[in-house]
Amino acid sequence: MEKIKWLAVFFLLVLFVNQEVFAANGRGSDEDRYMRIRILNLASGSEFITTERGEESEFVEGSKTFGFSTYFIARNGLGGGLTPLITTFTQAPKKSPGETEYVYTESYSAATSFVDVIVTIGNQFTFSIGAGSLASGEIVNNVTYSDDYKQFIEGSYGVTLENEVIKSKSIRGSSIIAMAGYTVKNFEILIGYRSNYIKAVMDLKDSSAAPLLLQLDPDTNYEEEVIIESTQAAIGIGVLF
Repeated sequence: MEKIKWLAVFFLLVLFVNQEVFAANGRGSDEDRYMRIRILNLASGSEFITTERGEESEFVEGSKTFGFSTYFIARNGLGGGLTPLITTFTQAPKKSPGETEYVYTESYSAATSFVDVIVTIGNQFTFSIGAGSLASGEIVNNVTYSDDYKQFIEGSYGVTLENEVIKSKSIRGSSIIAMAGYTVKNFEILIGYRSNYIKAVMDLKDSSAAPLLLQLDPDTNYEEEVIIESTQAAIGIGVLF
């Protein structure tokens, strides 16, 4: 994903410097160029999510991502915008040590906001390519223990567990963007594609389960990595002025 991000940045720089590229693709005269405001709805396509603590990793299924993008495109084809995204997923219920019947669940929610930069070529038919960088965001893990699980852990290990919320201590991410448009009078119809990479670190050191983790493994790693790789299809409209 990092290679894709830098490749997208490279193409953006090439398009910015080489003005002949725009002309060769029909950008048109100054009178033909328009400023554009765009809004696109992002529909969940596919997500590949893994959580990892120490040497243990787990693939998570049943995730959903939704959001939207807004852009302003200047007359020279350069533009920028914002994309808020929300991803939710729940890990399969986990059994207590010893594979007993007592379980607990972890439900994650990732709320993120990307700043995007795009380049647009064309007039009636347009094509845009761009890249995004994570500006802000947080992943929250809601941990819920069954009453039987709490009793089992307290009786077996002397540790009192509490249902709790664990938040990410650091997060970063990037995106690549592509979209095509067709202009009808002062409006345009848009379809697009977006690919995102998000990586966060959750700190379990202050959680109620920290003493249990230490008993199970004296060399335990309290940090858990959460990686979200997602794609979305986009559809939207634009206004020319």
